[in-house]
Amino acid sequence: MALDAKPSPMSKFVKRAEDVYRKKTVIEQEFVPVPGRGFGGAVRRRSAAYLAGVKGPRREINVLWMNLAADRFFDIDRDAGNIILNSLYRAAILCGARSSLNDAPVIKILVFLVLRDDLLRERESKRFTERLEEINELLMLAIREVD
Repeated sequence: MALDAKPSPMSKFVKRAEDVYRKKTVIEQEFVPVPGRGFGGAVRRRSAAYLAGVKGPRREINVLWMNLAADRFFDIDRDAGNIILNSLYRAAILCGARSSLNDAPVIKILVFLVLRDDLLRERESKRFTERLEEINELLMLAIREVD
């Protein structure tokens, strides 16, 4: 008997699994990603007002420097709400400027804006993973031209 022919426990299970898979998660529906640590106060306030306005709750996304593999420009830590930039390339990005928590604001806000729609996803699809890899590869090409 086909699963579609008559409601059975298995067809109900399959239907429920499809509904859960296709439904947006609570975090995707409720939170608006806004810049957090790693940005200056003015950028944080203005961008939060612009991006979230009076919409519901916000979730601050931090952009921090950490050691990553040499072939990675960035990574995303969804659990902590962070975008991690590879500290191996910090000096090249800063072009001799002093490093600080809020350094490289242009690079940080651009990376945040490119990734913000994907930051709060709970599930990763093949297309999503491929997109992140493409962004990483292009940024790595660009940083190699700076070195």
